[in-house]
Order: sequence, then C-alpha cells, then structure tokens
Amino acid sequence: MGPRSQPSAATRVIAALLAAIWIGGGLLALAVGAVRGGWLLLIAGAAAVWYGLVWVRVAREGRQLRWPEGLLPWRRS
Repeated sequence: MGPRSQPSAATRVIAALLAAIWIGGGLLALAVGAVRGGWLLLIAGAAAVWYGLVWVRVAREGRQLRWPEGLLPWRRS
C-alpha cells in the first residue's frame, strides 16, 4: 500500500453533515413510524440511522470505507 494522504477538512465536514442529515431523517422516520404504526417507515428509518453511522465513521477516519467496514460501522477494523 502506498502512503495515505491526509483528508481535507472539507471532506470531514461534508461527511459529518451527511451523517447528521441521515441520522436526523432516520430518527424522524422512526418516530413517525412508531406513532402511525407504519412498519415500512420503521425499517426505512432504521436503515437511515445505520447509513448515518457509516458516515460518522467516514467523518471520524477521514477516508472511504471498504466493503466489510461499511456493514458494521461501529466496529474497529
């Protein structure tokens, strides 16, 4: 492997914004799904929160994740 380049601050900021948007939207979908009893909305909300956690890890590490890392974003590689 070659040397890693340092990620720019803009990359981390954009990843953090995407994480906040996905997690916020997912939590909103979970809340609406719980109130209205929509199981499809609950599944979509959970998936959005999971995808937001992937973006949190991208923002923290400052690099793109490989295939197995994206499945369980809360685990260390």
